[in-house]
Amino acid sequence: MVGWVVLVGVIGFVLYRAGLYARYRLNRSVRRVPVSDLEARRKLEGAPDIIIADVRSHGYYDEGEQRVQGSIRIEPNNLEEELKNLPKDKDIYLYCT
Repeated sequence: MVGWVVLVGVIGFVLYRAGLYARYRLNRSVRRVPVSDLEARRKLEGAPDIIIADVRSHGYYDEGEQRVQGSIRIEPNNLEEELKNLPKDKDIYLYCT
């Protein structure tokens, strides 16, 4: 009996991990952008509006910490939900430490 419980637990864990792998594998296409490229884009005259979002956790987002000028704050635990509320016609850049 204990053997079946362990087997079911192992199978459940494997299926859970496989689901996580499949879910996050789709996001691997997200490009990293060098800071210098982003800064150059911000300075271009007539460049489209962009959104820069700070997704650092609370410990790194204390009052005295530096922030990118003009960035917005998105709680990393709510990132997926928050992204649904952002405009779809702008490029969005996320940063963290």
